[in-house]
Amino acid sequence: MRPRGVRQRIQRLREHAEQQDRAHPQLASRRGLTRFIHGCAALGYCDAFAEVAADPQRKAGRDDEIAEPILLRIPPRTLMGRDTPDAYFPMACFNAAGSCLDGVLSHYRACPLITSLGHYEPAEERELLDMMRTPRVDYEDQPDNRADIAERITNQLRKTVRRFE
Repeated sequence: MRPRGVRQRIQRLREHAEQQDRAHPQLASRRGLTRFIHGCAALGYCDAFAEVAADPQRKAGRDDEIAEPILLRIPPRTLMGRDTPDAYFPMACFNAAGSCLDGVLSHYRACPLITSLGHYEPAEERELLDMMRTPRVDYEDQPDNRADIAERITNQLRKTVRRFE
């Protein structure tokens, strides 16, 4: 059971992140690129193009020729050196870790970029998912301990980057 006031603490964390974004507008394009890469990783786990294909107004061949290579092949090939289905989760991890370690995202914002793909349950990554979920919850629930928790997250993200380089 989580301690009382978790919704308020999460809301304050979101507000703080938004303040940080406004204080560092020079990082806006990097934050956007981080979100784009994460979106590409998430698309690798679903058949988004099948849903689009059902639209009778679209130009099937042209849309697929443009969107699929850009969203599903180029980012993983560029970042991970391959565009196979097993590249999407490492790409999401590498993206989140690099963005956090470069100061583009906070520790708190980096964790969900990894854990949000966890419902696809990549079995080989179960340990990493658990290592990211626990500190995120701790960060929300233990405001007085956030510096130590952020250091734990940083150490795990450094290991993640080394692993996927």
